[in-house]
Amino acid sequence: MPGDRTYNGLQIQMIDLKKANFDQAVLRTIELPNDFEPEDITDDAEPLALKSK
Repeated sequence: MPGDRTYNGLQIQMIDLKKANFDQAVLRTIELPNDFEPEDITDDAEPLALKSK
């Protein structure tokens, strides 16, 4: 299923239109999280193994 993200939040989100109730003719809003915080993965870095000839 395709997803999208907001300008302020990089988390991919989706809305399944097959599950949405279109029987009521009302406007709806969805509050999207915009609290993106990058994850520091510096400590996960591993040295590259040098190949011998």
